[in-house]
Amino acid sequence: MRALKCMLVMLIASAACVSVAAKPSDADVDRYKASAMSFVREEGYMPTLDSDGDISFKREGNSYWVQVEAYEDGYYVTVMTLTGIEGSNLTKVRLAMDEAVRSIKFARQYTTTSEKSVVTSYSWYCTSIADFKKMFSDALLVVSTADSRFIEKMVAE
Repeated sequence: MRALKCMLVMLIASAACVSVAAKPSDADVDRYKASAMSFVREEGYMPTLDSDGDISFKREGNSYWVQVEAYEDGYYVTVMTLTGIEGSNLTKVRLAMDEAVRSIKFARQYTTTSEKSVVTSYSWYCTSIADFKKMFSDALLVVSTADSRFIEKMVAE
């Protein structure tokens, strides 16, 4: 019985020593966004915060957004762009999206609720701004390539 109590005390003590990382606060997310905006500016773009609190910038004539959300002990970051499809045949749109996503496996494409635009995005998990800096150019490449493939398929069909 004494050994059981000893083991129980040791188990409780070791559990107390394990630190549980807290979800980043709103202030942490704001600081992360500010750092991400600075980096985007260093990369040669002119970022602003839009009305939703997303980082917005233009690249080669297209608008892009970066969303940052607190997730577990880090941040869930999404880079996205929109392509207008108003008046297009939705079956054709879905076939073109399917083809684009199959060729660029890390991209995600979906129609907006109004079905007037296609969103092309890439998301990843970051624990630091260094993670963001490592992935940003690759994320832009994935999103822009998938968007271009979608447009090519729409024009070709």
